[in-house]
Amino acid sequence: MISNQLPNPLQAGDSRPVTIFHAHTREEYNYPEHGTPYLLVANFKSRGDYVLNGETIQASDQLFYFANEGDELKICFHGRAARETLLMAFDRRMVGEAAAAWMQSPEAVLEDGYGESQQEFRAPAIPFGFTDEFRRVIDGVRRPVDSMVANELSERVLAGFFNVWSGAGGFIRKVPAASASSRQELYKRLMVARAFMEANVEAELTVERIAREAFLNRFYFLELFRKVFGVTPYKYLRERKLERAYELLRSGHSVTDVCVQVGYKSVGSFSNLFKNRFGFSPSAL
Repeated sequence: MISNQLPNPLQAGDSRPVTIFHAHTREEYNYPEHGTPYLLVANFKSRGDYVLNGETIQASDQLFYFANEGDELKICFHGRAARETLLMAFDRRMVGEAAAAWMQSPEAVLEDGYGESQQEFRAPAIPFGFTDEFRRVIDGVRRPVDSMVANELSERVLAGFFNVWSGAGGFIRKVPAASASSRQELYKRLMVARAFMEANVEAELTVERIAREAFLNRFYFLELFRKVFGVTPYKYLRERKLERAYELLRSGHSVTDVCVQVGYKSVGSFSNLFKNRFGFSPSAL
């Protein structure tokens, strides 16, 4: 089922394999705390504020969440901001079949190729970052589609999520902490800080300011970010700035304007960095 309205708190949930809520709104919206099915939670344009299992979270252009069946979710959109919300609810069997494809060994798949995972899938309560591939699949759902296309895209979304989940697991294992809960908490803070950089790529950010978003000592944050993502925050932010500069130049902005917009004070320094990254000068665009 596809709905272009946000869920109505007065109506019972839908029992179909996939239910998609895709809505645009400028109004405040509140949905009381309730038990969820497996639920992908995404917001675009302006962030969406939620409470997941008692913890305040934000879904945005950079981060999305995946709630488990039985999790407690509350939606609390404040202010009259332009907001695009995408909620995709999946039934247990569909998630079980998708989980089996990623969690079972090849031998188990051969033995029971049509089965579900023998273990109940539980996504960690962390923000997930959009990969380019997964964002393209999500963008397909955001375009107007009929129910048949939506069903196909829903399967691709669920498969894409498990790819993202698998990749996040690799990063979480790199977090130097003894307990699983500590590793997840530190990874969550890193993701929030990284999303902050991506959302403010045109600002002049300091590592101290970024670390404050993660509620971490800046020196600890520097080392932790490098260990987990294999690059320093400085280099990560520079890469995002140059990618943004490329987009602006392709859309017709001048080199000087782009240099200022992405936070560089010297056109010469910006041009050298750009050429080292892309192999040609910004003026070539």
